[in-house]
Amino acid sequence: MDFDKICYFAEKLQTQLAGPPKWSKAKQVFEYEEINIKVVVSLKIIRAVQGLKSIEILCNNGLFIDMQALWRCVHDCVAEVFFLIEKYPEQDPSVEKFINYFSSFTIDNDSDLNPVESKKIQAAMSRVINEKNPSGTRDMIRKIYETYSGYIHANYVHIMEMYSGESENNLSFNLSGIPSLNKKKERFSLLEELSKSVVHAMYFIAFKFELEDLRKEIFEYYKSL
Repeated sequence: MDFDKICYFAEKLQTQLAGPPKWSKAKQVFEYEEINIKVVVSLKIIRAVQGLKSIEILCNNGLFIDMQALWRCVHDCVAEVFFLIEKYPEQDPSVEKFINYFSSFTIDNDSDLNPVESKKIQAAMSRVINEKNPSGTRDMIRKIYETYSGYIHANYVHIMEMYSGESENNLSFNLSGIPSLNKKKERFSLLEELSKSVVHAMYFIAFKFELEDLRKEIFEYYKSL
């Protein structure tokens, strides 16, 4: 994973689509005056890319439960991007509902709206990824979603993954991180696949919003993965 390259693409997308937020002197924060589809997909990619770096750090330190909880977050961001712009420039009611829900969480206010169902978001992602067999892809995406939800909700089986050791004499819950190099290698392979999905989402954004030069750059990088 070339993290610097992925950051470059994410920042370029954000600049070209959404531009910089404005400083609110009253609230002492940066925020967007209008939250539209361009702002939402830009921010979802920004969150996903920072998540990749956090996952790398967690994996290096053997903190696999937190790594995989964050993996779900990044995967959700990617799925939401596909959902939001699958039919762009058309914008059906579910997309409008998603944007309204997203923007209702203002700096100084919580939302009382209901989110779009995860299954609807995942269905859109499956159609974009595999037009010929979306149902098969949808089942796979849903399985991934449910598997990694266990890490977020601290389910029994996921907590027990921490308990290990090199011999029966040093078994523990490895609260400072699991030291196994083989397990780190396995998780890094997951990170590589996740980074590809983030790049794929960025390519799709550049394609949908007709950012042709950036689309070509991302495509060339994606071919090298």
